[in-house]
Amino acid sequence: MSVYEICDTTDDEIYYPLGIFESLDKAVAAIDLADTKNIKLSDRAEGTETITIYKRDFGWTELGTEVLIRHREEYWDGDDESCWRNVAS
Repeated sequence: MSVYEICDTTDDEIYYPLGIFESLDKAVAAIDLADTKNIKLSDRAEGTETITIYKRDFGWTELGTEVLIRHREEYWDGDDESCWRNVAS
């Protein structure tokens, strides 16, 4: 049995858990939802953020297996609103 943990890995010295999901599809959908709603996921990001999904097996040993990395950046839309978008996976 495995779970998928979304982590803020913007700071390469420490990661911050953002959520735990029962499937990879649900974890990816949560990040995609943040993209469509222009939500900043990291409270430490300044212009860019790195979000990583780890597959964790029962027992929560070590960090788990990295299965997806999303790099997101802040941009400004035509209404001077701060927005976030995926720039690389």
